[in-house]
Amino acid sequence: MSGGTLKAGTVVMPNLNAANHDPRAFPEPERFDIHRFGAQPPHPHLAFGYGPHRCLAAALARVELTEAVRALVVKRPGLRLAVPAEDVEWSDGRAGDRTGQGADAL
Repeated sequence: MSGGTLKAGTVVMPNLNAANHDPRAFPEPERFDIHRFGAQPPHPHLAFGYGPHRCLAAALARVELTEAVRALVVKRPGLRLAVPAEDVEWSDGRAGDRTGQGADAL
């Protein structure tokens, strides 16, 4: 709320798409960086929730993603974008886009 005040009982709807975009916690938060969290945990992002709402399968999801990227790089070392990276249109997950962040099309 950036120092603002809320009246008691005010409903707050946090935007989870914005949760990991705080430049105080994430340098260049809009830039995709596959190595951003390469170090050992704890990682400050909220992708899998936090506390009692933490996703039970978070560790499995991380292993699956790591192995999927590893397999892709090993099996297809020459894989490249078909267009310049600047031409890929991205969704920032805001403005009602429920698909989240990512490329609109590849």
